[in-house]
Amino acid sequence: MKTSRKTRKQKIISKSRKRTHSTKEAPDRETQLKERLLFEEILTELSATLISIAPEQTGDAIKYVLRAILDFFRVERCMVIAVSPDKKHVDFSYVVSKSKLKSLPRIVPIQDSFPWSFEKVINQRKEVFIDAVSRLPREATIDRKSYQKWGTRAVILIPLVVEGSVEYVISISSHKTERAWPKEYAPRLRLLGDIIASTLVRAKAENALSRSEEKFRQFFEHIPEYAFIVAADGKIVDVNRAALTATGYKKHELVGSPLKSIYAPETHSKMGRLFAQWKRTGVIKDEEMVIITKQGKRRTVLLNVGAVRENTGKILHSTSVQTDITDRKRAQEELQQKTVELKAMYDELKKFSENLHQVREEERTGIAQELHDELGQALTALRMDINWIKKHPETSTAALTSKTEKMTQVIDETLKTVQRISSDLRPGILDDLGLIPAIEWQCDDFQKQYGVKCIFTHEGSDAFGEQSATVLFRVLKESLTNVARHAGAREVRVRLNNVGKRTKLMISDNGRGIKKEKIDDHRAFGINCMRQRVSSLGGTFEIVGIRKKGTTIRVTVPRGKPHND
Repeated sequence: MKTSRKTRKQKIISKSRKRTHSTKEAPDRETQLKERLLFEEILTELSATLISIAPEQTGDAIKYVLRAILDFFRVERCMVIAVSPDKKHVDFSYVVSKSKLKSLPRIVPIQDSFPWSFEKVINQRKEVFIDAVSRLPREATIDRKSYQKWGTRAVILIPLVVEGSVEYVISISSHKTERAWPKEYAPRLRLLGDIIASTLVRAKAENALSRSEEKFRQFFEHIPEYAFIVAADGKIVDVNRAALTATGYKKHELVGSPLKSIYAPETHSKMGRLFAQWKRTGVIKDEEMVIITKQGKRRTVLLNVGAVRENTGKILHSTSVQTDITDRKRAQEELQQKTVELKAMYDELKKFSENLHQVREEERTGIAQELHDELGQALTALRMDINWIKKHPETSTAALTSKTEKMTQVIDETLKTVQRISSDLRPGILDDLGLIPAIEWQCDDFQKQYGVKCIFTHEGSDAFGEQSATVLFRVLKESLTNVARHAGAREVRVRLNNVGKRTKLMISDNGRGIKKEKIDDHRAFGINCMRQRVSSLGGTFEIVGIRKKGTTIRVTVPRGKPHND
């Protein structure tokens, strides 16, 4: 097990350092996708590590996780900060630093150091991304001075919620440079935070359990576990206060009754086998059982039994300690579910990466074919005409004029082909005039090319963020392509709403209507690409088809920061 854990640790550290670009560079889309896939792999490995650790290894495991995060983001310090129950102080419980930094006090009052940051993190339960401490707003003056005092130039704060309250905070800080933090990692960091919080809660619960078992050996009546003294015939002789409180019975109602009477009927046969085992060995260890309380509620417990023997070896009675693991079991199930969700996200990103690669290859093949078929043929024709002119210098002016006019027509057609290919890759009008003129042009071009009426309306501001504009235009182009190929529609309506902080695009046609199985088909590259483009901006994508009435696509994305802001 130690060798396996060491190998896993080396694997994660290697992955966390395997970034493909400098933090000062703006990564391209393919690099971003690779890094997101790498981050998903690291999170999956870290989750598996945290699930399998023993309570006494929690501190080392948390620091190991922080080291992996620190290496991945290439920062100088990463911490798990504990929040006091009254939410007035923070405790820098787990700290990992890459280089020698100014040391931090163990406990810090929030109001004197980070009132602005921790108001958002603790009370509003929001992630805080500070790209530049020096540019914090005026109301964050105290925070800015505290960060600068300890040399922090940029920081991420992720809340860790336990039973509805922020109990811990993950801090990722850069001390060398300001940073434009990748906001798309926030949900994954929060999921990792939930796993860390669950690990800390689980470790705390198991450590408490260990202390309680030690106390039991000395003070039976005062331990929190359900404790019973059971005679050799399996009847209860004594019971502690914790068991009485949990089951709802009075002591006289349990004493003299068989121990198995408090268990769920479906566990009675198991209890019979365990009792026989106890008579042979004197021990029952960590057996999961279900208690039925007097009120009829079910509680899951771990049953441990040890025998008290005479000098002759004969069993006098046994001490039965039953630990309620209902909440722990629920926490483990939730932790496992989060791990499954994380794996599903990783699989989805991997599938999208494969689809994106296939789409790019198809686009490249199409462009190469057009260059060969159209431009190649045109240039060949021009070359033949030029050679003809060279070989016939005595040609009459009229014939020469006719020949050059035909060559001019070929050149004009070639220019149109180049412009069309360039427009298919990215229309210049999108960069030169903006999204609205680009959509108007696309709708007009679609109507002329396919004879399908295309009506475009819009309201609100004409200012859009670059990423939002690009994604919306790509969605429109792909949607119109699908209409032309599959819908059999007579009319398409495009509506753009850019009011407030989010932009909405709706494309609807009156064609045959897309089938639901086509919407959910992972092989539908066009739909999946649209969905992933929108998702990468934190937007929503919805497609609905009604048979013989048409298809409607609704997209909502953050408006983003306009070019001229």
